[in-house]
Amino acid sequence: MKYLLDTCTLLWFFGDESNLSEKATNVLHNPKASIFISAASLWEIAIKINNQRLKIDFDELLKEIDRMRFKILSVDAKFLKAIMRIDKKSDFKIHKDPFDRLLVATAQVEGLTIVTPDKHIQGYEVYTIW
Repeated sequence: MKYLLDTCTLLWFFGDESNLSEKATNVLHNPKASIFISAASLWEIAIKINNQRLKIDFDELLKEIDRMRFKILSVDAKFLKAIMRIDKKSDFKIHKDPFDRLLVATAQVEGLTIVTPDKHIQGYEVYTIW
């Protein structure tokens, strides 16, 4: 199975795993699972570090991602086109966070299940687990 981590899931996995659900923990520790991280999540984390809203070592996070053999997905034009379709399809934006909407589009295009507790993300036509 292929999974895409929400930003909070990524941070909790490398910070305080007690915030993770049992299902999320099992997925993240399953050696057969393919785990993906969007470059958008890393961008969101970098912004929060620069704005002093998050205190973590970005280089250490990248090393841990590499150590765990998680795959980083670049932001691709096909994901941006999917966001446009998502926004047109909805009478309103379920989620105003552009990073999370990009995660939804990425998951839809790549056939990934998003590991997230976010109810807004779960409101889109995308597979989620928590």
